[in-house]
Amino acid sequence: FPILRYSDILLMHAEAIIGGKNGTESANEAAVNSLNLVRQRAGLDAYTGSPVHDDFFNEIVDERLRELCFEGLRKQDLIRWNLLGQKLLESNLAIKANPAYNETNVFHQTYLAAGLNFDKTKHLLLPYPIQESQLNTALKIR
Repeated sequence: FPILRYSDILLMHAEAIIGGKNGTESANEAAVNSLNLVRQRAGLDAYTGSPVHDDFFNEIVDERLRELCFEGLRKQDLIRWNLLGQKLLESNLAIKANPAYNETNVFHQTYLAAGLNFDKTKHLLLPYPIQESQLNTALKIR
């Protein structure tokens, strides 16, 4: 199992550059270049939009979904971007919009459970590592 892939690094690079949303022109060009290296390898057309708009961030969100699917990174990405609740809601709406959806089907209800049980006060937080909480006696644990 790969620990870190080059495409992950390129997408993190692009995300880090646009994090401030107002990078220099050369930095913004580097962000687009990093994204396009990933897209080129996958055989997709290059991104030609502006790197300073929300469209570019949304493209990074979508590209990480496509490129890193099944690698266990999506939930952490969505938490970092504060998008977990929104994406769970979108998933639930898509499930309910499916013509085969049935309220009494136990499998369909299971698919909806994550979105129905989402609580931003606890699902957007990550726990302190146990070693750090044992070493740092000043750390207040609730």
